[in-house]
Amino acid sequence: MINVAVLLTCHNRREKTLRCLATLARQQLTGICLTIYLVDDGSVDGTKDAVASQYPDVILLEGHGELYWNGGMRLCWQRALQDGADFYLWLNDDVSLVNDAIDRLVACYLYQASLHQVGAVIGTMLDPTANKPSYGGRNKKYSFHPLALSDVLIPGESAIECDYINGNLCLIPAKAQQTIGILSDRFTHSMGDFDYGLRLQAAGFSLWVAPGQFGYCTPHLIKGSVRDASIDMATRLQWTKKPNVWPPLQEWLWFVRLHGGPIRPFLQVKAILRRQLPRLWLWLNQSRPEA
Repeated sequence: MINVAVLLTCHNRREKTLRCLATLARQQLTGICLTIYLVDDGSVDGTKDAVASQYPDVILLEGHGELYWNGGMRLCWQRALQDGADFYLWLNDDVSLVNDAIDRLVACYLYQASLHQVGAVIGTMLDPTANKPSYGGRNKKYSFHPLALSDVLIPGESAIECDYINGNLCLIPAKAQQTIGILSDRFTHSMGDFDYGLRLQAAGFSLWVAPGQFGYCTPHLIKGSVRDASIDMATRLQWTKKPNVWPPLQEWLWFVRLHGGPIRPFLQVKAILRRQLPRLWLWLNQSRPEA
């Protein structure tokens, strides 16, 4: 029996969380045992009680409301380590899985592990509206600019090696975790998944996009976001102070320091611009969403 620890964190998304857990309950598994660990990060919408009532086997942990994605995932991963597992599966609570998703992820790992030292296998999500990939694996666009990313890779008929991993659905083998640890405590919300994939590569592991589609997840849109030029500047400047809207400056600088490569000084200058001239920086990064 293969033991998979499923790791999730949530905050005030009761219906999405329950829908995600329902797709987990419908998984068609072959020789796989799931243990689900869920951090409820201070929800006030009844998420915890609803999960406890409808899915009593889920191991629930509580946060204080400011863990965000990276902190919540670290907390449930630390708890899962106490029980041990063959694999640790990152899963976002806004994902709806297809019924054979986990079986296929594990099968992809087992095949690739016979050929390579595998650190992660990623399942690609589709945007349910646009019917195109929304989250999954990505590659570096340029060798001289390691932080310039391609679009989400379109999965093929066989696994595709990639440079970056999204945390929406990602299978991490215990061997990889034992080698580099869990998600870094340097990050609050975003960049933790990218950092983890890059650390895996630095340790000699490869990252793979599994064949086919694994579920649905709506991407973050420009409209209504901090980059939406139709929203007044003062409002968007306030939003940039929220870790789940834009990475805190010190966290971005740390990410650049570790992974920025030859253009690290240029990226650090851009970060200084953000700190010294926030309005100009936001203006340079804004966009007009499509109607």
